[in-house]
Amino acid sequence: MPLKLSRPRWFDGVALVVGSAAPDLPYAAGAPLRTYGHTWTGLVVWCVPLTVAAALLIRLSAPVTAAHLPGPWRAYGVLGAVRHPWYVTVSSAWLGAVTHRLWDDLTHDQLPGTTVGFAALGHPVTAGVPWWVVLHTVSSAAGLAGWIWASVHIGRHGLLHRWHGAPPLVARRPALWWTTVCATAAGATALAVLLPSGDIPIVLGTRLLAVPAAAFAVGAGAVRLATRRRSPGPAGAPPQPRPGSV
Repeated sequence: MPLKLSRPRWFDGVALVVGSAAPDLPYAAGAPLRTYGHTWTGLVVWCVPLTVAAALLIRLSAPVTAAHLPGPWRAYGVLGAVRHPWYVTVSSAWLGAVTHRLWDDLTHDQLPGTTVGFAALGHPVTAGVPWWVVLHTVSSAAGLAGWIWASVHIGRHGLLHRWHGAPPLVARRPALWWTTVCATAAGATALAVLLPSGDIPIVLGTRLLAVPAAAFAVGAGAVRLATRRRSPGPAGAPPQPRPGSV
């Protein structure tokens, strides 16, 4: 996020954020934990393609999703109209994944199947608590707080409008959208818990990361489908939003 804030035209912010989580996503498959995404090869072969695909899905969902959110969050709808050059998106996806790997190097004592970590961090800071656990917990909390701050800062200060213009006007169906999002989130959360290895914290946490994205994507799809069925309009014309619905 600091890179995007300092040089907005140089980086794809969506790819940076998704890429920074991509190395952990194989954990969602359950035990034994797949650490391939943390290898230098995996950062390219796994993380980059996954991030590019996920970033596209997020951008496709953004206009409808943002239109149903309050206040400054609606500005994020413009992400659906933005397409960076392919090399910007690919390099941002890789850079996001690399920052994750480097962060783990400083906050883990080891990661099976990789060269991640420093063995010295396995020494206890107190009885039964090694240094890497303390560093990983504190740094993760700090990273989450920083991401929330940056997201709010971007919305409140109109940076998205400055970078990309106004979000597109889209039809809103609040009842349909919220019902679909909540139902999808509830079902996905239940699956995350009930699938094998759902009792392992890192597995469950990784699965839960995907729940909001899945819920928003399904909600956006439901609204788009309902809008097309309700207002087909002239051949080739986009559906028109109802008065007062944008």
